[in-house]
Parts: sequence; structure tokens; C-alpha cells
Amino acid sequence: MKAPVCRNRELAEFPLDQLVKPIPSEDGECRLSVRVAGNKWTPLDCQVRCYQDWREIILPYRADGSLGPSELAARLGAILRITTELRKHGNDEAIIEEIGRACQQITRSNRTTIFIVNGDGSLSPIFTDDIEYGDTIMAMRVPAGTGLTGHVIQHGRALIENDVLHSPLTLQIPGTPVMDEALLSVPLVSGERVLGALTLTRDASQPFSQVDLEIMSIMASQVTDILAEQELIEKLAASEAKFRSLVENAEVGLFRLDLDGRLLEINPWAHRLLSIPADEVPQLQDIWGSEDAHHRFMQRLREETHVSSFECRSLSRDGRLLELQFSGRLFRDLGTIEGVMHDLTRQKRHEQESRDRLGFLENFISQSPQALLVVKPDGSLEHVNRSFEKLFGLERRTLMLDSAGMSPADRLCSLIPGLVEHWTAALGGQTHTVDAQSVEIRLDKGPSRELHLAFTVFPIHNQIGNLTEVVFLFQDITRRFELQRQLVRAQKLESIGSLAGGFAHDFKNILASILGNAQFIKQRFAEDPELQRIGDTIERATGKADNLTRQLLGMSREGTEQRRRMNLNTLVEDTLQLLGRGVPKRIHLHTELASDLPMVMADSEQLEQVLLNLVLNSADAIAEEGQIHISTRVRRLDPDAAADDKPGKHFVELEVRDTGCGIPTDLQVKIFDPFFTTKSDGKGTGLGLAMVDGIVRAHGGRVELASRPNVGTRFRILLPVCENPSESAQSDREIHGGLLPGTEHILVVDDEDVIRDMILRILENLGYKAVACSTGHDALEYFSTHRDEVDLVILDMMMPEMSGLEVHERLVALKPSVRILVCSGYSDQDSSALLNMPAIHGFLQKPFSISAFSQNLRRILDA
Repeated sequence: MKAPVCRNRELAEFPLDQLVKPIPSEDGECRLSVRVAGNKWTPLDCQVRCYQDWREIILPYRADGSLGPSELAARLGAILRITTELRKHGNDEAIIEEIGRACQQITRSNRTTIFIVNGDGSLSPIFTDDIEYGDTIMAMRVPAGTGLTGHVIQHGRALIENDVLHSPLTLQIPGTPVMDEALLSVPLVSGERVLGALTLTRDASQPFSQVDLEIMSIMASQVTDILAEQELIEKLAASEAKFRSLVENAEVGLFRLDLDGRLLEINPWAHRLLSIPADEVPQLQDIWGSEDAHHRFMQRLREETHVSSFECRSLSRDGRLLELQFSGRLFRDLGTIEGVMHDLTRQKRHEQESRDRLGFLENFISQSPQALLVVKPDGSLEHVNRSFEKLFGLERRTLMLDSAGMSPADRLCSLIPGLVEHWTAALGGQTHTVDAQSVEIRLDKGPSRELHLAFTVFPIHNQIGNLTEVVFLFQDITRRFELQRQLVRAQKLESIGSLAGGFAHDFKNILASILGNAQFIKQRFAEDPELQRIGDTIERATGKADNLTRQLLGMSREGTEQRRRMNLNTLVEDTLQLLGRGVPKRIHLHTELASDLPMVMADSEQLEQVLLNLVLNSADAIAEEGQIHISTRVRRLDPDAAADDKPGKHFVELEVRDTGCGIPTDLQVKIFDPFFTTKSDGKGTGLGLAMVDGIVRAHGGRVELASRPNVGTRFRILLPVCENPSESAQSDREIHGGLLPGTEHILVVDDEDVIRDMILRILENLGYKAVACSTGHDALEYFSTHRDEVDLVILDMMMPEMSGLEVHERLVALKPSVRILVCSGYSDQDSSALLNMPAIHGFLQKPFSISAFSQNLRRILDA
């Protein structure tokens, strides 16, 4: 049968020259070859005849009509599309899937599967287009030589089996139904190796033909090329990894330069040799030692292209002098210079190894900041460094000389107690299992100094394991012991502070009883002048004792802030009483304190330190007669002066102004720096104004300075006003007026008998109905049955068994609307924290006056 396949030199929309290649024969007819990937030509079982204007393909006649000319053209067109796709695609997995789909389209198969051969000879599918059983097929592993596909791979020959159902080689896939199918399987052969197989199946009513086999052989060649290329890439990757591993683990230095001689890379061995961090690209001087050596090396390369040996000296980062030999080759097409670096240092210095080793030890020992000595196995002293001589006050020659029959070892052992046992063990060969020994010893050095040392023993062995030297590394740890002593001393002071705090708390209770009873006597016997005078004396003495206990409490606070709402005027007045003896009489103190000054939230002791520092600094600045003016007022910041603060915010201003020598302009920016001082040695630490600035800033305030030389200095301290001054804790100094009586029911909770009795006496005298309890348990028991009758609870914070905080918590649980007045001489929490707790409406610090006590009662009860 003859049929034209194409005209106008086109076949299935593709140029015929790209698809077919006629092979002439003697009878004028040709074999038809088809172009596939890699420019390969595969012959088909058909012929082509060439004419001037067209070509025709001669096919053998098939009675069943299974393959006609148009179908062949379509299949050849599909092959060409796959070939074109192979040229465009870069994804091997996608290409294999495309080939598998093309196989199905070309052969109209039901299932196309591509297998590869594993290392053990078994088969694993890498592609299947079976939608229903695809997961089952992809999960199977076919043993070597089993099944029709295994047979094809084992023998390396293609196979057509159009009766799979009855073939003895058929291997049923588990989980799939038995079907009457035809099978075509083509091996994937690369050279002498079978990489896998391309297997197709379809209904047995459509058997595969030889043309199908030849066309699928073309497709199999495409898959083979891809698998072979993948295998080649993997081998190249493995080869590259092996090469990289050789480079990384090579025991020689490898380097790479550009054509201009710039260093691009060196391998780890070279990094280690030159003591250069692995992540750092070294400089040229790190390798060649100098620019001149590098220039000469590059000059020889440009002239000779290859340099077999080039020697120079270089210095490693850790100070070792290296003798290096370089070999290199210039690759102009790659734009690089590849080279090898050999360390010839040992080879160059082999004959002087002993002297060089000794020199290295001597340099190392002499330059070490720690005291070092090296002992030989025979007990003689080999090396001692300058640090050792300085530490022990002994010269090397003194230790080396034999004095009174004593060896250097014996001399050192007599000098350093505790060393002999460690030295003897090392010399006796017992240190070969010990990497290091470390002990601490005490050495009396002179009549007035105690020296504490720690030393570590480093035994040194030669290559065969024999002990050659013992190195002792001494460290002066005297400072550490001094710090430990200071720590113990500080802990003792801390314990004293804690004891002082407890003492102050108990003493305040006693003072509260004394003050309360003294004021009670004064009120009961108001017309007796002698008792009034005695009462005033008791009050003054109680006030002095109260100031003392406040100082003790300050010691027990461990530097933590104890902030409460306070009136700055009161702080100024109290501080001036202390300053009366500290300011010379030639200096006049003036105060101008604003009335109705708002409250501030502050630590009174810290602000007292601020005021003391400022006033005493002013006094030091006044050489002869002068004045110090202290004033307070309310200040509202305008937008220009607000800086970091919100415009319009109110502050309480404390101003300290003097007529002293003033501060030079260039020093005004430094005076708040820690340790900066203009005073002579011994008269200032430079911490005063730094502390002032730190305290004020910690309180949310600011410090303003204005000074003129020979005129004076002015400091202004700005502290923010309390946002809700009505909640302020009032002390007895802040409340004035007479006694205010009442009739309410008040529960008093305090563990001190004298305090309870005094408070009860005062309450009863004022007209209140009062009940007292000595423990928290008794108070809770009473309150639980009389909660509706009790109008106020006066609560002490420091009580045994159950603390005031725990009692407060349970009182609130019993009656959330309960009103509590805290009356305590010492508390773990400052007053401001207490006032923020629920149900607490006031705080009175012991000792207190009857007037302040009655005023606070009425303020809470009448609210």
C-alpha cells in the first residue's frame, strides 16, 4: 500500500526535515529514520520514496488496519513534540511525566509505568499514570527477575505479551484486579547497563504490534537519556563532594587568587596554620608575610604560568614564624590562580629543634602575665618567669643556686606550703593520669601582707609517654579573698541592719506608748504647769528617739525606696535642724517656703540626702561670709521648657541658691558625671551630684542648674505633684488642731500590750466604743460576729503568727466595705503601697500624737 504522508515538506505541522531522514537504497526506495533527543536517528519498519515536490512513505499492508499512514504521522508528530519539549524543559521529573503521558496517547494504552533498577536488583516505579491504583503501584517493590518487566530487565530485551492473563511470567500486583491485558515492555539500556524499563498495558483486544515496539523504543531512549543524565549529575555531585572533602581535609594549604593577585580563598588547613578564624578571609600579608614576597610570586607566575616552588617567611596571627613553600598555576581562561602551600617550618628547623623549643618555652614563660615555673624530672629548676620573680620577690639566680645543701625544689617547697606533695607526686610519675592539679595556698609574705595563691600543674610528656617537664602556673588570688572578706563583712552589716530594723520596730512601739501616755497626761492635767513641763520634755525626748529609730529603719531597707506622699516643706524644716551644726556660722541660711504646697510621692530619706548634698556643696563653695537661700514653690512647665514632660504639668520646685564661687561654664556639663569632682584629694568622691541627679530622675523629676563664676550657683529640683493628694498619708506634723471626739465602734488589733492599752485609753477618753485584740485570730473571730457593728479597724502590720497583711485580706473577705487604719512602726511595704490596697483608708507611723490620731479617725469615719 502506498499513501502520501505529506506535501509542501510538512508533516503534522512540523518541518519534515526535522522529523525524517531518508536512507537511499539500490532500488530507489529508502528506509525512514526518525530524529529523537540528543540528535539520534532511529530507523522504523517503513520506507520513504522521494519525489521532486513531495515525499511518500511506503508502509507494509496490515490486514487489520491497526496502523495507517495518518496514524503513523500523528504518532511521529507526538514523538517530535516530546523531543521539542525535552529541549525546553529543565525539570527531569516533569519531562518523565510528559513522556509517560505521550506514551499513553501514542499507543492508547491503559497504563504506562516506568521502573528503575535499585542497588539490590529490585525494581521500583518512578512514574505511573494509573489513576485508580497509582498509589498501590508506586508503593510496590518488585524483586529482581520476577514478573514480565523483571524478565525484560534481566535479559535486556524488549517484550510483547498480548496474553498477560495466561503468561507464566505474569506477576499480579497486590490490591489490583486480575485483567485480560496486553503488555509491551522496553528496557532502558545505557551502554551495557539496564537502568530500568518502560512498560505499557492495554486491553487484550488491542494487541501491541512491532511498530508499537519500535516507537516505544524511541520513547525509552528518551527516558534512558534522562536517567543516565541524572546518574551522571549524581556522580558529578558525589565527585565534587569528594573533591571538596579532599580540599577541606587536605593536610596541605590550598589557596586561590584572581589574576590580579587578590586572595579569594584558603582551605581549613591553611586557616589553622595561620591561626586565622575560619569565617575570615586573610590578607595577603598573612600568607606571604610582605607585599614584596607576594609581588615576586605573582611576577614569576605571569612570566612562567606555572611556579613549582616559591619560598618565603610569614608570621601567623599567634606570632609563629613560618617557613612556607608555594606552588601555583595560572589559568587565564578561568581567571584564577590555583596553588598549594606547604609548611616547611619543621623541616627548616629540624637540626635546631631542641634550641628552638627551649627558646619558645623561654619566650612563653617570660612574657606570660601569670607566674610560671618549669621543673625537670630530676627536681632541678628549668625555667622561672619574671611574673614569678615579681610575685614572690625572688630572683631567678637565687632560686637556681644551691643554698645550704637545698635543691631548688626543696627551696621552693619550703617557700610555698602545700606544694611539696603535689611536686613529689609529679616527679614520682603519678601525674601521667592527671591532666591538671589545682589547689589554693596561703603564703605569708613579709610582716604586713598575706598572699593567697592558686596553682595548676601541667605535666608534659614526650611522644613515647615519658615525663619531661612539669609546669606550674601560679595565680595571685589575694584580691578574691579580700572580696570574700568584704562580702562576709557586708553580710554581717546586712544582719545588723535586719536586727536594727527589728529593734527599731519594737522601740517605736515603746515610743508610741510613751508619747501617747505623755500627751494623755498633759490633757488630763492641763492646769498643772509642772506636769505640762514634764510632758513637753518627754515629747522632745521621744522625738529625738524617733529620729534615731528612723535612721535604724533606713539601715534595714537595703537601699530600696520607701516612697510615700509627703510635704516638701516638712522635709526642708527637718533637714535644716540637722544642718544647723554642719554649716559654718559665717554662712547664713534663709528659707522661703510656699504655703499650701501640694504633696509629692517621694522617699524622704533620699530627698533628705539630695538637700544635704546641695546645701553642703553650697557651703563648700563659700570661702568667707555668704548666704544660702532655700525656697519651695509650685511650678507649671510651659511648652518651651517642658522638654520630655507634658506641657502644663505641675511640679513642686525646691531651690537651693548660694553666693559662692560659682561653676565654670565648661564644667557645668560634667558635674553630674559619676566620680567627677573639683575638690582636693580626700574631700570629695565625685558621687554627690551624680546621686542627686539619679534620685531626682528616679522620682520622675529633673534637675536644673544655673551658675556664674564669682556670683553663685542655683540648683532647682522639680518633683511631680501627686495626682490625687486627697489620698495622702498624713503624719502628725501635717495635721494641726484640737482633739476630735466620736462615738463609733472601733476594733484595735496590736500584739503589744502597752500600745493596745494606750490606744484604748485614748479612744475611750475621746468617747469611742473600743475593743482590743492581741492576735489576728482573736480579731477575726470578734469581727466575724460583730462585722455590722464595727465602724473602723486599727491594724498593726507586724504581728506574730498572723501578719497584718493576712488579717487585712481576711477582713476584706468578711466585709468588703470595712474601713482600716494602719498604725505601725515598721512595715515591709511603704505607706503608698498600703494606701493602694482595698479597704485601707489611712496610715499612721508610730509614734504619733493624740491630735494626729483623732484627726485621722474623723477623716476616715466622716468620709
